[in-house]
Amino acid sequence: RDGKPAISFRYGDDLSGVDYQEFKMYIDGQIAVPEIDGEHRRAYHHVTASLTHGSHLLLLRIKDRLGNVSEVERRFTVR
Repeated sequence: RDGKPAISFRYGDDLSGVDYQEFKMYIDGQIAVPEIDGEHRRAYHHVTASLTHGSHLLLLRIKDRLGNVSEVERRFTVR
């Protein structure tokens, strides 16, 4: 798709709820703003600028309302 991947993922929290102001997503260190579906606990992002061919790093940082932080890093490849 011309180096414009679509990214989607599920997230969850047991009790306190997600602090959506602290829901951060980065691609190669650049902020990427996901669309958040809180009811179904899903987030989506459609990359608007073409990414170069090769490996890229996705970082998700989510904080709950008690201040607990979870981070996930994933590498993905654009062919």
